[in-house]
Amino acid sequence: MGGGFHAVGQRPIWGAAAVVLMLSIAGIAQAAPPWYVDTEERAVDRCGDCNCAVNYGGGYPDLNAAIEPPDFTWYAEADGWLLSRHEAGNLTYATLGPTKANTVIESDDLDLEMSGGFRVVVGRTLGEYYRLEGLYFGSHNWDDTFGFRDLTPNSQGAAGNLFSPFTGFGNPAAVGVDFNFLASVRQSSDLDNVEINLRFRGPLRCGPIEVSTLIGVRYLRVTEEFEYLTMSQVPAALGTTNQSLTQTENDLVGGTLGGMLNYYVSQSMQIDVEVKGTLAENDARQQTAFTNVDNAGVAQTFNGTAREGSTALIGEVSVTYVYRFTPNVSFRLGYQAIWVDGLALADENFRPDTAILTAGPAQVDHNGTVTYHGPHMGFMVYW
Repeated sequence: MGGGFHAVGQRPIWGAAAVVLMLSIAGIAQAAPPWYVDTEERAVDRCGDCNCAVNYGGGYPDLNAAIEPPDFTWYAEADGWLLSRHEAGNLTYATLGPTKANTVIESDDLDLEMSGGFRVVVGRTLGEYYRLEGLYFGSHNWDDTFGFRDLTPNSQGAAGNLFSPFTGFGNPAAVGVDFNFLASVRQSSDLDNVEINLRFRGPLRCGPIEVSTLIGVRYLRVTEEFEYLTMSQVPAALGTTNQSLTQTENDLVGGTLGGMLNYYVSQSMQIDVEVKGTLAENDARQQTAFTNVDNAGVAQTFNGTAREGSTALIGEVSVTYVYRFTPNVSFRLGYQAIWVDGLALADENFRPDTAILTAGPAQVDHNGTVTYHGPHMGFMVYW
């Protein structure tokens, strides 16, 4: 495709997600009446079909005979969150000598571990069965630089035997991009996520387990930057410098389906397990600026941009321990993992081809896969 931006096509997934969400919200008005209490069945197991929002498990012997409504209308969660970022695959950027066996810089050398962020949820109960909630998590930023210097004599009468991906690491070697005495890479990444979800609590029999399903709309944004830099003393005098700066943006919008299982260990303790999946449309963009400084000190910069729509998948799973201090305040501690496929990642959009970097056409690669995971801790309040 060409070097400029072009319009992204219509997104059919928007219409489907909106219809499903509207039908679910409309179903609130036709929700089933409160669960029926069968007096004869209660006489047998002292539970029956009752409102499990009251006793939270462990309440079989002294369960209230009357159905009671939830004792809160609004709730909010606030968690601090540490996330690690892991890419699928491992790319090589520099070798010591003309063989890939002596790799000195690769993508795994970049430390993109444990970035701090936060997660906030605000929800409202809609009768006995439904809850509508908004969610945000993000403000995560990963940034790291890794470099390597070599001053051993090379075959060109200067110092430096670092070879670049522009020649397949010296296959064959080329003056101007190989025989470097310095090579470095830098990568940064940012993550933000917004959701609106409608939850429906399933009419399970009273006991320690409660199940709810979820449908919603999700927006996830990933922005990244990748810099590749080499310096050489060849040719003589000033030598050469090559720098490539690639920036990518991903805006994912799609419909979400999921479910949560709550296991009530006691009146004050519970374990929540949640699984969600999103089919999204990704508006993926990349922009690259390639700068070459030759041995005469003349700098030239070449710019290229590309944009393309694609389908992306988001999967999420979390396990959370909840301890209720009071009827209105709970402590939360858990672990969460998010998997995203179909991203334009900055390092994967770095093109080790001087012809494309200087003359185009620019291209966007949106086949990247990233996993984010880490612990979270915070509080939940009800009112």
